[in-house]
Amino acid sequence: MGSDKTVARLAGRTLVDRAVAVLEEVFETVVVSVSATPSGRVEATVTDRWRDSGPLGGLEAVLDHAAGRPVFVLACDLPLVGESVVRKIVDDAGAGVAVERATAWIASGLGRDQPLCGLYSAACLEVVRVRLADGMLSMRDLLQQFEVHRVDVGDPGADLLLNVNWPEDLERARELLNGR
Repeated sequence: MGSDKTVARLAGRTLVDRAVAVLEEVFETVVVSVSATPSGRVEATVTDRWRDSGPLGGLEAVLDHAAGRPVFVLACDLPLVGESVVRKIVDDAGAGVAVERATAWIASGLGRDQPLCGLYSAACLEVVRVRLADGMLSMRDLLQQFEVHRVDVGDPGADLLLNVNWPEDLERARELLNGR
């Protein structure tokens, strides 16, 4: 994007505010992982301890903060994911999320997986730490270390899982929101 994606605006809100609002519809507590000192945009934040580690460092920070509880991850650059997708993943996981092994339930649509929209068991923390220590930062590769359950978010999954990495992606998200 050439700038901080979290503050990019879509339909009157920043991308981070959109993600927080979706999660607040489902969960009592929402914590935002940030790579540097929080700027005050959100109330509850944890700072990544592994510098320059991308989303994997954020996953480690929130799993550590959760102190043995599972966590739901929703990247702010997935602005079309709504409450229904989050609830579907949580419902599919059910009691299975409390398992003692590294298990993840992730959004999947039209054959495309999105590891940054999913529920991770607390047991994932140790696997994440090993990967970080070894410099292996890919979220997609990380999934090969877990028992992964893909939750089909339906035919519009490709649009729902639109990842905003470029200005053109943000414009596409605007078009899709206006068409709803």
